[in-house]
Amino acid sequence: MKTVIDLLDEFTILKSRPVTVRLNHYNLLIAILDCCHIPREAHAVCSTILEHHHKPSKWAQTRLQLIHDGKLSKAMVDSLETFDFDGKSEFPLTHSFFPF
Repeated sequence: MKTVIDLLDEFTILKSRPVTVRLNHYNLLIAILDCCHIPREAHAVCSTILEHHHKPSKWAQTRLQLIHDGKLSKAMVDSLETFDFDGKSEFPLTHSFFPF
């Protein structure tokens, strides 16, 4: 993440445009699931569901799948939703999970 932020800072043209960076790293996803208090035994199902979540308009459907198929509580899904999977958050990368 630090490298991506450094690159965005270096190229001033990117500062004037909205930029979405998508990370596909399993360990990062596991850390997010842990941060949201999602039990380890639900990680595989949740990972599969989130893997198919690509559009903001599908979050309601993804949310239902996480609750029904993933057996997550609404509180867990609410916590998971605070992470910006769509690049539409007003405060991307500011979740306390990130150390910088």
